[in-house]
Amino acid sequence: MRKEFERKQFTSFDKIIYPNVWGAMPIYVKHILENSRTVPPKTYGFWRRGSFINADANYRPIWNRDYRKSFERALHRCIDKSFLLTDLHVNQFRHFICRPKLKPWRAIKCNFPLKDIPNDIRTDLTVTKQDLIVFPFKNPTQLEDKIIYDLKRTMSPVMVHSINENHKITREQYLYQCSTAKIMFLPLHYESLGQFIYEAYALKCIPVVPDIEYYRDFVPEEFRYNPDVTLNIYNYTLMAEQLTNKLKHLIVHYNEYMNVIEEKMKYLTDTYYTLEFLNIVFNKE
Repeated sequence: MRKEFERKQFTSFDKIIYPNVWGAMPIYVKHILENSRTVPPKTYGFWRRGSFINADANYRPIWNRDYRKSFERALHRCIDKSFLLTDLHVNQFRHFICRPKLKPWRAIKCNFPLKDIPNDIRTDLTVTKQDLIVFPFKNPTQLEDKIIYDLKRTMSPVMVHSINENHKITREQYLYQCSTAKIMFLPLHYESLGQFIYEAYALKCIPVVPDIEYYRDFVPEEFRYNPDVTLNIYNYTLMAEQLTNKLKHLIVHYNEYMNVIEEKMKYLTDTYYTLEFLNIVFNKE
């Protein structure tokens, strides 16, 4: 990319798009653009989280995060226009990264194109749903490993399977394995684009997530559990029965929730995962 800039292959009519701003690349590219001595192309970035500065459920400051705030502000200043998925993301972005008087066009609430996810799923295969709980993350934390191990022990005869537990698999294999499950267990204590939730609905799975503010528009109350249960291993030891009872209930009554899954799938498709981001970048400038 640097060589392309040096050859002046990029002009002010070009556009640089970051599907995920988080990372050092926008800063590195900005440095190259400033040294290229040409009119730089416009840059657009989609922020998959409102902020990484705060980690607890109420987004209160944790310790001294001045270094993190400086980095996140630097990312913002390297992007001409920033896009975020929800009002919650925008509010976090304004409060923790930017000044409250941030100009509206510098932080835009916008849908993100995930509509093609259902197209990845093969409809020509006959899939039989099993009493299976699937954990879809490639690199589980030590806490998540312990929870999965305990669920395997306590949920019998219900099966609990961690994707990539024994070996790496392809995207097609991953989708097929998830499609045989009734529940996708997602102990995520931070907000994201909701991609795993959207995949779960597309695969006719019930996404089970912590009851944090961000997920309340993505997942109905029946599919959410007390977030304190999976906050740490001590809490899980004390309150594991709350989670296992909910999982067993959802397994037994899975068929009763099929309409809820289909309604939520349609709602997310229409509300959050349209092509609005690409339309703004390419058609409305």
